[in-house]
Amino acid sequence: MGSTACYNCLRFLVVTVSLLVVIAALCMVTGITWVVVNTQAGQGSYTDMLVMLVGGGTVVLIASLGCCGALTQARWMVAIFCISLMAMLVGQVMLVVMLAFQHLDYEFFLGETIRSIMLTSYHPDNTAITTIWDNIQQGLSCCGS
Repeated sequence: MGSTACYNCLRFLVVTVSLLVVIAALCMVTGITWVVVNTQAGQGSYTDMLVMLVGGGTVVLIASLGCCGALTQARWMVAIFCISLMAMLVGQVMLVVMLAFQHLDYEFFLGETIRSIMLTSYHPDNTAITTIWDNIQQGLSCCGS
């Protein structure tokens, strides 16, 4: 009796958390798609947005597998969900270790991204980007603020 209640509670938690993740990822994918569609051609690189779209779609797929697997009690769905979560966890740990021991030169990528944003999007017509960068510069007391 106790193990059944625990199992049902665990199923409820997996379904609830997976649904919340699916909703959040769908909002992200929808927002990025809207930005891609409404951005003028030639106004920058779509690479970052496409990577986020693929990542968001992957998260939606994995969370949907977890939610559907817990609802229908399909072991294969739950197994794929667990394996995917473990693979993502291992990947994130590897990324943190590589960043901590400076095997990845993130400063180059960060610098190039900031430089690209400043050259293409930092102008009076784009008030959102201009305001964000002005606030960052004032907060850091740098860059001619």
